[in-house]
Amino acid sequence: MLKNMKIGAKLIGGFMTVAVITLLVGTIGWYAMYNVIGVAHIITDQSIPEIENLRIIDREILVIERASRTLLNPLLSDTQYRQQYDDIAAARQRYKKAWDAYETVPKQGEKENLWKQFLAALDEGKKENDRFFAMVKEFETIGIRNPEELM
Repeated sequence: MLKNMKIGAKLIGGFMTVAVITLLVGTIGWYAMYNVIGVAHIITDQSIPEIENLRIIDREILVIERASRTLLNPLLSDTQYRQQYDDIAAARQRYKKAWDAYETVPKQGEKENLWKQFLAALDEGKKENDRFFAMVKEFETIGIRNPEELM
């Protein structure tokens, strides 16, 4: 069949075949790029802010934990002692801001289950934290910053 065709027809047929293949590859590339752009928007608009807010929450919980432990140091000066309360108040503000931002993000599936587990653990931690600060305030009201003085 190709032996009977003129050279011009063969060239046109070859170029048409290359054009169809190029069109097919271009269409697949266009579709893949469209999907990548969609995923990139999800990452930049949702995932990165989520991760950043969770990082802030984690960091501020650690700041509160560190300052709480430091309050137990009987060798702190009054200035250092008050500084721990200031650090805790500032950490709670930053924590609250990040928490509010993260709560607006929709959670589904496994993320929702993990979030519920985290909330339960956090609630338990808050109760212990409140108990700790109540004890610290109680010791402050009776004028004892060093618990060893009770013995």
